[in-house]
Amino acid sequence: MKYRVLLVASCETNPTKIYGQLYEYLALLRLRKSPHLVRKKIPANVFTGSRLESLELDEDDHDCLISETERLKIRRRAEQLAELRLARSGVGHLKKEEITRLQPLIGDVPMICIASEHKADEIAATLHEKAPWMAAATEYVWHALRLSARRGAAVRIPPVILNGPPGIGKSYWCRELASALRMPFADLDASKGGAGMSIVGLERGWGSAQPGRPVEVMIASQSGNPMMIVDEICKAKNVSAQQGTGYSFADSLLSVLEPATSAAWECPYYRVRFNMSYVSWIIAANDARRVPETILSRCQVIELRDLQPDELHEFLNRRGQRMQLSQIAIDVAHDVLDASAELLSRRMTLRDIGRILMRAGDLEERQLLH
Repeated sequence: MKYRVLLVASCETNPTKIYGQLYEYLALLRLRKSPHLVRKKIPANVFTGSRLESLELDEDDHDCLISETERLKIRRRAEQLAELRLARSGVGHLKKEEITRLQPLIGDVPMICIASEHKADEIAATLHEKAPWMAAATEYVWHALRLSARRGAAVRIPPVILNGPPGIGKSYWCRELASALRMPFADLDASKGGAGMSIVGLERGWGSAQPGRPVEVMIASQSGNPMMIVDEICKAKNVSAQQGTGYSFADSLLSVLEPATSAAWECPYYRVRFNMSYVSWIIAANDARRVPETILSRCQVIELRDLQPDELHEFLNRRGQRMQLSQIAIDVAHDVLDASAELLSRRMTLRDIGRILMRAGDLEERQLLH
């Protein structure tokens, strides 16, 4: 499935390609009217689907069809037409290298789709097996995927806030979802300064001017519906540029979440409009009460529970096998997990498991001393 993402005129603006199109049209037109102009036998269907290059004409044949003077005239016309098209395309103010970079998004852009509702069921089942404590989030995504498959539309997960304790694997679950869908994605940390700029980009005139991460992912992946994973939205900060311009993370996020503006959102850097309505926004929070009301009102908030001890051990077992650790190392990691919870007198998280397994892997690869 393909869809328009960059809302500019998609006509050809390369003068060389325009010249080739005009040259071929004139050559085939003359061949149809006067096939005797060339020495080769021309097929009867020369003007019903055949390309000029398929006729394998030599240089003398081309000279008989179109003179050098006519070629120069066609080239001038092609350059003039390219200039006019570029001026009306909406990207005439951009530099040549910038137009080249945006070229993959001009016209119909491939979209990530899901083949069937059965495929949606399989993805949801796999996610639930890997992270059963994320069942509420998995069910939400499952319904969205089935709806996309039923409509034959591109995958789009409506904006959602995953609210739950830290360290339960919200970002891990998002990446597993993106991997299952083979969907391009990017991580955004709302707690970092300049996070608002990373969403919408920074307009020209600043030393660090650049497009936002969603646009960069679209360009790099040549896909119109990537997934954006926003972490730590509870700690979102507002920053100001050197001359006092404010960049609120909530306001920046709101501009791409709001349906009325996201379908024709103007990039401050490129100053062209993008259709951002198919971007899937999955936002992680530890305390949804600290999220601005303007964001809450445009997202579905899903409450997530903490992990149970048996789920922690099951995750440790799967991760250890994926890291190709020996069974002895995995068994020791299980013992360390239990001892750590008792020794530290606090809840253990998936981050703790990651550190335990990394340490186990390091110890297992050390050279044995005698």
